[in-house]
Amino acid sequence: AFLVATIFLCIQGGEEFKIEQTQGGEQVDEKGRLTTIYKNQKVYEDAFAQVANQIPKKHGALALVTSHHLLAAPLIAASYASVHNDVKRVILVSPDHFHSQFSDGKIAFTTLSNWDGLFSNVSSDREFIDRISRKIEGLKAKDEPFLSEHGVYTEIPFIAHYFPDAKIAPLILKNNYNYST
Repeated sequence: AFLVATIFLCIQGGEEFKIEQTQGGEQVDEKGRLTTIYKNQKVYEDAFAQVANQIPKKHGALALVTSHHLLAAPLIAASYASVHNDVKRVILVSPDHFHSQFSDGKIAFTTLSNWDGLFSNVSSDREFIDRISRKIEGLKAKDEPFLSEHGVYTEIPFIAHYFPDAKIAPLILKNNYNYST
């Protein structure tokens, strides 16, 4: 398994940056796959091209911490490009930016839905999600929080590009929970 944790990172650049975003409710495609609201493939392709052949592959990496803000697309691409591409599972962890509706006892959301990764489909790792759901009492499978969580959907096209055979186990963690207990 390979873990990607997204972090807050604000980058101000001099170049004009345009993100095409869908208008409400278009984050599920006609096949029922979740998708990013950022539909401009060129933003991702430019980031891939900018770091191509610049970053040496690191074998044996177990985790990656990167930005989830698409303004940092080249930085995100460089992070993914630095990892050996033989990854079969990505555990994608994001904070809950929008204070999703966590009911009593719930500490994290996941989804069993597959994703349209713009460049290729990304499958949910249902077997792994089922296993961790039995071990983590407060984990709930629910698609709705993923429709607006940029800490997850921004990463999906990077995962599709750099780890085309990987399945994902996305998690949105409750912000105000003491995970040390």
